[in-house]
Amino acid sequence: MAQLEQDRHYEHIVQAVGSRPVAALVAVVVVLVVVVLGISTAQRDPLVVQTHAGSQEGSEAGAERAAEDSDTVSALQADAEEEAIKVDVTGAVASPGVVELDSDARVIDAIEAAGGQTADADLSSINRAAKLLDGEKVHVPRVGEMAPDAADTGGGDGDAAASALVNINTAGLDELDELPGVGPSTARAIIDEREQGGPFTSIEDIMRVSGIGEKKFEKLKSSIRI
Repeated sequence: MAQLEQDRHYEHIVQAVGSRPVAALVAVVVVLVVVVLGISTAQRDPLVVQTHAGSQEGSEAGAERAAEDSDTVSALQADAEEEAIKVDVTGAVASPGVVELDSDARVIDAIEAAGGQTADADLSSINRAAKLLDGEKVHVPRVGEMAPDAADTGGGDGDAAASALVNINTAGLDELDELPGVGPSTARAIIDEREQGGPFTSIEDIMRVSGIGEKKFEKLKSSIRI
């Protein structure tokens, strides 16, 4: 249809040229304007398509970057969760219980996380600067209370002191749970290890237990025996 209409325009022009030269000239100008506009429009259309395609590609790239950023944030959060430790705080604190701390936390941080010490707390027998391990227990004694690792050595022969130590081959879950740096899960692991791997032949053998390394053993060795 467009071609037919264009042919008709040309026929009119031919007729006009024979009868009216001025009108023919005007018609020629009009046709040229129409042709120029048509070419201009044809040239713009690919640009519109190209611009639309570029916009779509940009949106897809933006979506990919957003997904990557989200993955990065998730990874950082996961790392932060892995670095956190949980410590059981008991005794003379405002809110005894399990608290979550940074991996480089110290005893004083655990006490503050549990609401701080109470008025009857005796902090002289604990090391507030000691670093903590995951699953450790922090007990804040009250005034007049014997420290958990204190022992009556009145006999002079060391029997009383030895009896105060926890026998890692015979101790039950509750006794093991009271050891410094040992929580319920580690206490259960100690029992499982001696049942499956046989009795411990030295206190160093407790490092056979998963989760007890040299640092934790240093805290345990003065409280255990075989």
